[in-house]
Amino acid sequence: MRLWTRRRERPGAPGGHPGRTHAPIETGLLKEEVERGLFDLLAIHEFTNVLSQATQVGEIVGMLADSLLRVVPYDACAIFLRPEGPGPVEAALVRGLHFDLEPGGADPAGVDHPVGLVMRTGDPLLVADLHEQPRWARPAWAHLRSLAAIPLLVQGEVLGVTSLHRRDPGAFHAGQVRVLLVLASLAAMAVKTSRLHAETLRLAITDGLTELFNYRYFHERIREYVAAAGRQAEPLSMLMVDVDAFKLVNDRFGHQVGDRVLREIGDVLRANVRAGDMVARYGGEEFTVLLPGTSAEEATWIAERIRQQVRSTSFSKGVHLTVSIGVASYPTHAASDEDLVRLADEMAYAAKRSGRDRVTVAAHR
Repeated sequence: MRLWTRRRERPGAPGGHPGRTHAPIETGLLKEEVERGLFDLLAIHEFTNVLSQATQVGEIVGMLADSLLRVVPYDACAIFLRPEGPGPVEAALVRGLHFDLEPGGADPAGVDHPVGLVMRTGDPLLVADLHEQPRWARPAWAHLRSLAAIPLLVQGEVLGVTSLHRRDPGAFHAGQVRVLLVLASLAAMAVKTSRLHAETLRLAITDGLTELFNYRYFHERIREYVAAAGRQAEPLSMLMVDVDAFKLVNDRFGHQVGDRVLREIGDVLRANVRAGDMVARYGGEEFTVLLPGTSAEEATWIAERIRQQVRSTSFSKGVHLTVSIGVASYPTHAASDEDLVRLADEMAYAAKRSGRDRVTVAAHR
């Protein structure tokens, strides 16, 4: 859709001297185009500068909306982004639109939605008057007349769509599309870079098998957890969870089933902790749980709940397992993060020596 390549015919009169009769008008138009071009270039330059300071997707879409407002004034705006994985297209930013009026389950990426059309084709869409185009009418913008839907394109991929709206009809025109596309593309590149950076960070701190936090990140965070507990004069408890006789699972069913069972045990641990707690794979079949603001007594109750749930769960291939759990708490049992890890590990080993499938708590200092 080449809205930005419309040609202007050179004015003139048949049989006369082309361009001479309306030379002042043509000169004025040329001057206006040059000024507009300079303004657009300045807007692009400024947007590039502010984008260099943004690291989060929310910041990027906010900066895009602000820059678009300076270039093409609007009364309402929405920026929709595709999710990184499976899931619906959602609005990352909304200004002046009444999405609460949309029917339940309305899909902006649907075939009957202008955002969906632009998302699929990658072409911009201008609607001069929504009241005359009922196909694109939506409850969210029933109070608005003009629409410009601009794709967020990067390397041929449509990451999202920006929809701009004005109350008056015919507010957007083809001459504005070029700068809108450039700004949207710059934002799309920044969004993609931000997502890649976030994914790189996630992979660096995540165990590839269980998708829990990994050993290295656990040791980075436990120092912070202990320091925070000391400042706030609150307890910090730790569980060391060791799966009993796990080697038998690998020997009998193979490592693929063993890996699947480890993921399922990780799911059990996640299901039994709060949002602020931290679950990590410590190595092999050992897991750790950090419980900020949790006393040794409360941590023991949580450990017992985990032990019972693992014991009663039928894992892949009908595998039944037990766990031995060591419990230690700062500052009741441990004076430092190193002490906390050592004591929890020792208690897990003590639980194994005592017959497995049990919880053992460290002694008071």
